[in-house]
Amino acid sequence: MIPKILHQVWVGDNPIPPVLLNFRRHWIDLHPNWQHVLWKNADIPDLKIPADLLERVKSLPITCLPNIVRLFAVFQYGGVYSDLDVDPIRNIDFLLETPGPFAAVEWIGEAYGKPYTSYSNAIYGSPRRHPFIQFQIDHIPMALDYPTPWGPPLLTIGVEAMVNSNIPINLLGKECFCPYVWGEGPFPTSNFPNSYGVHHWALSWGKDARVEKIAECNSIPPQKSDSAAV
Repeated sequence: MIPKILHQVWVGDNPIPPVLLNFRRHWIDLHPNWQHVLWKNADIPDLKIPADLLERVKSLPITCLPNIVRLFAVFQYGGVYSDLDVDPIRNIDFLLETPGPFAAVEWIGEAYGKPYTSYSNAIYGSPRRHPFIQFQIDHIPMALDYPTPWGPPLLTIGVEAMVNSNIPINLLGKECFCPYVWGEGPFPTSNFPNSYGVHHWALSWGKDARVEKIAECNSIPPQKSDSAAV
């Protein structure tokens, strides 16, 4: 079973934008009996990430560190990981009742000259110390040799490894959390009432204009960011 723990990550010195704090409050309101953990720079030592891996990441784009932190957090404690730009619509306790992890499609198209289904690393869930997360952790050094964003391809090969090994994994359709893809929108969460939540592709590690558009279309008034608000 997947524990009722929500893991989210914010690294770096910038404050969390108000719209993303608002989405985090939605998670808390919809899941009041869950533990809600926000991993920040000061918390990273608790995850016992290998020192050589952390040293290597220092010279890479800032998006690499959150990818690593989320995997070690979910592996060590189990639970659900969500990017801060995922706005939940409904309680997802029912996703925790399956025996294995869950992953959600983010786009379907063509890659490497053949049909390709990409799974999102913006939201997924797993029991503690599950092979699904262990597989991804084991392949982080390989992933770091590839251009960013490498999180979704890494999670996708993790899905494929579980399927090929006949290890149960709950695979969710694109409409569940990714009803639109990067390069589209942003659109209001309310446009997708049949989804479980909406990944808004905030690109929140430096794309302020995108975050502002997400706030505007979701009617979040401008206000001072406060990384300690929740």
